[in-house]
Amino acid sequence: MTSEPIKIFATLTLTPEGDKSEILRESGEMLLKEDKALIKMGERRIQIERDRVLIRQGYLLQLRRDGETALDYPTPYGVLAMKVRTHKLEISADRRKVKAKYSLYSAGERLHDIEMKLKIETEKK
Repeated sequence: MTSEPIKIFATLTLTPEGDKSEILRESGEMLLKEDKALIKMGERRIQIERDRVLIRQGYLLQLRRDGETALDYPTPYGVLAMKVRTHKLEISADRRKVKAKYSLYSAGERLHDIEMKLKIETEKK
């Protein structure tokens, strides 16, 4: 069963190791469908499940508990084949909070270690 769209306010924080945090705050909508939360924030789509998070924004970033996934990252010069290795993934039971630590690899070399935090709040009327 799918819920009616819920107006939300999301805060997404991305912190590359040794770098300044990038914080995105945006209004959007959330649908609850069975054991998934489907979130729409502008052009970004986020799907939160029990054991994985999918982020779509011109590419598909998949974070899985203790897993490694492929990432085809589009650049002006073509697609860069990358790997995403998830070290830590915590998802709250209500799917409104996510904490993750992951690394990005290209050609077998680690490019970045990133800490991600996502917090979903119901928009106040």
